[in-house]
Amino acid sequence: MVEHNNHLILIGGKIETDPDTEKVYYTRLNPDGNINGWNETNHLPHVVNRGQVIKNENKLLLIGGAGPGPEYFTTTYYTTINADGTVEPWATSSYTLPQPVCCAGIAISTNNYLYITGGYGNGYLNTVYYTKLQSSSQELAVPLLKQTAEPWQSQEYDTAHLWNPSNPTINRWGCAMTSAAMVFQYHGINKL
Repeated sequence: MVEHNNHLILIGGKIETDPDTEKVYYTRLNPDGNINGWNETNHLPHVVNRGQVIKNENKLLLIGGAGPGPEYFTTTYYTTINADGTVEPWATSSYTLPQPVCCAGIAISTNNYLYITGGYGNGYLNTVYYTKLQSSSQELAVPLLKQTAEPWQSQEYDTAHLWNPSNPTINRWGCAMTSAAMVFQYHGINKL
């Protein structure tokens, strides 16, 4: 389980009376610490329990793990976490572990190295695997609003006629206002 943007995300696992699961759930954390109930989001490509799960910025990684049988995995799956706690469909990385590993420790260093230590994979392991993570750039679906756009560019900005009578328009002074409106619209705020 990981936390992102005040949401908890629960990935795969083992259900005592049922088989392992590929399901992924998310919930919102309330200010008082309670949750709003669990919702399903995009599932893993197959059942996985005891995999190494870690978040890096808005990316979620699931590395290795176990499945029915037991079967142990070398696979790395990744996805993007959305602002609402849902995840995009999972993708399979071309990078795999050198051997099957479940139940291991996992960490990311400040210089963006990923470490996997110990664990189990057809026997207990004393290995340490590491790799350099690629940096990612995040593109947000923020609407583009310009102070120079119609229909508002020629409208007066606040009371600008009092302090700049020659050019009191949004076209001249509205950069902060349109930037704030972009952020509000991105978060679904359309009324203050």
